[in-house]
Amino acid sequence: IVAPGVSIVMPTATGPTSFATASGTSFAAPIVAASAALLVDLGKDTARSTDPRLIKAVLLNSARKLDGWSQSAAVDPNTGTRVNFAPLDPRQGAGRVDLAEAYALYTSSTGSGSGDGDVEATGWDLNSVSASTPREYHLDAPDAGPKVLTATLVWFMDRTVSGFDADSPDPFAGTSFFDDSFDDLDLLVFRADADAGTAGEALAASISGWDPDDPLAPAGGLDSVEHLYVLLPEDGQYVLQVRWTKEVFDFVGDADVEDYALAWSLRTLFGDANRDGLVNVQDLSILAVNWGSDSAGWDTADFTGDGRVGVRDLALLATYFQTLPVGAPSVDGATGRAPAGTLPEPSALVVLLVGAMGFVRRGAST
Repeated sequence: IVAPGVSIVMPTATGPTSFATASGTSFAAPIVAASAALLVDLGKDTARSTDPRLIKAVLLNSARKLDGWSQSAAVDPNTGTRVNFAPLDPRQGAGRVDLAEAYALYTSSTGSGSGDGDVEATGWDLNSVSASTPREYHLDAPDAGPKVLTATLVWFMDRTVSGFDADSPDPFAGTSFFDDSFDDLDLLVFRADADAGTAGEALAASISGWDPDDPLAPAGGLDSVEHLYVLLPEDGQYVLQVRWTKEVFDFVGDADVEDYALAWSLRTLFGDANRDGLVNVQDLSILAVNWGSDSAGWDTADFTGDGRVGVRDLALLATYFQTLPVGAPSVDGATGRAPAGTLPEPSALVVLLVGAMGFVRRGAST
């Protein structure tokens, strides 16, 4: 994950009104650490789990992809399954930390889901998976239009710690760490059948530690994160599956079971009237042509489904305007990218509202 670390303005110790500007990971790292600490504090206040796997999964899943974000992936020519063999971008990781999104994701669930059955479109779960039984999360996407799915799976290497003395001046002086075992987990998304069960091949899969030259054949690896960020083709039902694949090593003879945290978000890309995976001026043009009309339908910019193209639809378009998805690949391997010079919020909203006023005036004059 990345965080701001360039030209950071900060107070100094030279005086009560003295400030300086500096850059470096010394500024980016505490932003991420503080974000994690605030989530832990929130969890303690609201009786939510503060398991470090969960905190990590929430921060990664809520991170904002910056321009140029990508995953190393291949498409199986036989099934069309998109396979990530490196779950995160080598420079950005999961993207830029976004504490507001992390807060929304963390508070969306209490983690009470069993991992077997229907779940909300946004949520998280702490669970375990065995070699014999994968865990499945059924997501319903009833709205029209393209969907952006982000899902993050986190687990740890099993280790034994001995010799830690919290009462010692140097608690770690006699501490020893032993690697016990490490399991390989995978994260997949399927299109569901009418009964919300998996059908056919997976649409996309994050399978870390596998061979990039042959992504469907197993190889050694020590990744402990799987991450999906894809455009799904249509409304309907989907199944997120957590799968135990193999043991990378086992020095203690433990069972083929691994604890994990999973966080996910499935949301409609409102404003994408032409369904090209981007919300931009082309979609605004469609809205302009149909402004004030009673032409219901996604392709006419009636995103609310109220049978009329108006301010509510414009507000949805403004919310997503040129912000998502940046580099999100569809399940057929295509990649959508926001154009250079993307307007940051709220500038985009201002431009769109000004444009809307023009549409209204034009309609009144004619």
